[in-house]
Amino acid sequence: MLQMRIHVQSKRKRKPPERLLKEYKKKFQDVLRSVGMKGVNNIRSEIKKRNLIKSGDMYGSVGYKMTPQGVRFSVDSPAQFLEKGIKKHQMKYLMKSKKPIPIPDGAVNTIFRWATPKSMAEGKWMHPGFTRGKGFMKTAIKRTRSAV
Repeated sequence: MLQMRIHVQSKRKRKPPERLLKEYKKKFQDVLRSVGMKGVNNIRSEIKKRNLIKSGDMYGSVGYKMTPQGVRFSVDSPAQFLEKGIKKHQMKYLMKSKKPIPIPDGAVNTIFRWATPKSMAEGKWMHPGFTRGKGFMKTAIKRTRSAV
């Protein structure tokens, strides 16, 4: 019985496994970075669409962090309160204020008031609550997942 070995030499060389792993990790980090930026942009567009707050603090409070498993989105104050919503409550924390509290009255005038124990006992200084922003992060992240 005659055995033959056929040796075909390829023109393309295989890369060493260490180099392949390094390239894979770099590519994976690039993908995570692009997903993070896309997610932050979606969250910011959701904030703008819902007309939540017109200050730059809101946009600056949104960020992302790359983890070994994927991307983690985070929001700081004030966005975290808007994501969860704010229940109707009495603003007892205003009693600690060292300055009078400015209350905008229409477009031009501003009234300054003090929060006193008497006004708290009378049931004044109630926060009306806020639910318009509730769930804006979930919606934006869902949009990011569908785009990726």
